[in-house]
Amino acid sequence: WEHRQNQGAGFPFQTKAPSASAIMAAASCKPVKALAGDSAIHVKKILNSLASLYQPVAAQMGPMQDHVVDSVASIVSNPQQILDLASGTGNPGIQLAQRFPKAKVTLSDPVENMRQQAEARVADSGVSNIEVINLDLADLSPIGTDTQDAVTISLGLFFAADPAAALVEIKRILKPGGVLVATVWDRTTLLPITEAVMKEVADSAPNNLLHLSNGKIDPLFEEIGLVPTLGHNQVVDLQMNMGRAGEEDTWKICMFPGMATLAQRAESDPDVFARTKTAFERHSAHLVSDGHVKSVWTYRLLAVVKPSTISQSQTDNLATV
Repeated sequence: WEHRQNQGAGFPFQTKAPSASAIMAAASCKPVKALAGDSAIHVKKILNSLASLYQPVAAQMGPMQDHVVDSVASIVSNPQQILDLASGTGNPGIQLAQRFPKAKVTLSDPVENMRQQAEARVADSGVSNIEVINLDLADLSPIGTDTQDAVTISLGLFFAADPAAALVEIKRILKPGGVLVATVWDRTTLLPITEAVMKEVADSAPNNLLHLSNGKIDPLFEEIGLVPTLGHNQVVDLQMNMGRAGEEDTWKICMFPGMATLAQRAESDPDVFARTKTAFERHSAHLVSDGHVKSVWTYRLLAVVKPSTISQSQTDNLATV
């Protein structure tokens, strides 16, 4: 893998403010349920079907998961409770449990096949301080208020049906001084390809995985009352091998942002997947190297704390932002 890091902090971009209900909920710290729509249900089904394809790609994200764990360690000295949301096949939850053997680490994901893979990988890792549960960003009500020293979300926040409501809930469950460390995609060289293929075969656009990118989420943090801390808005490039060119698994995992739409279209147009594969291979030819499709994915690290009774080390960190 190759990577490039940029330091950054603050609130440089503006986006749509959270709803009034979200801000009121943040003030009251009451549980909020964000109801997922039909599109979110379809995405969950697609994730379930693609779970077996995800791990080979996720395995290349080790440096990003290490970044998340290192960030937690730099902000919270002795966490007792850590919740990893949208854990997928188990990262960075497993690394967190290994780094903090005295902490209770809870891995969570709403997708059954992802949880099954996470449970198998937890068993293989030998760590004993992990629990894997069924939990969706749309409903964190099973988690108690002021209970978590750290919450992590690696590449999952953009799946939230209502990011503002999800952040309100995360603030509720964090202890005062607790930290949220998350990653979101900022950009990828695959995006123009997925957009071109979806336009060609379905006259549609792929799901937007970048709607929280490039600092667009920062106004939500500011409104809800989550404060940037050490490492917030660091940007890193990863060179990813998406699979061997021409193989079925490769085009499917690369076209994931459009798969929910394609699955719906296939109900009345059974040839749409064959056309998608052909179009993808044509549009992605320039990314093929040594027989594999290779793409640059850029992620942004988000690190924010719940204020009130903030430790001196976190106060020092905030002074550097």
